[in-house]
Amino acid sequence: MDSWIVFAIIAMLLFSVANVLIKVATDNYDLSKAFSKMEFPQNLVIMLVGFAVLALLGFFAFLTAIKTGKLAPVTALLSFGTIMVALITNVLFGVSFSPKEIAAMILAVVSVALFVL
Repeated sequence: MDSWIVFAIIAMLLFSVANVLIKVATDNYDLSKAFSKMEFPQNLVIMLVGFAVLALLGFFAFLTAIKTGKLAPVTALLSFGTIMVALITNVLFGVSFSPKEIAAMILAVVSVALFVL
């Protein structure tokens, strides 16, 4: 497996987990209130720092991927992040999907796989 694929997958996974983490933070805390009053509960701080670290690591993995591979396939692999977020939310929060949404995810996977491989 080419190294750019590995780094693109790592970036996608890091971005996906970061997106789920920030969603949890926004569901549980009023961020505009926290920032306007500069009052941050400890759990919110942990989530925001975790988001920032994951996003930064994902960015570095992305930079490495585009340095060693072509931009279009790398960004195509990053688009799997949408599907990864859907899977994570399904497992962690029980979010369900309609047959149409599942079909769309399958088509997305097939299209990116055909483009990248």
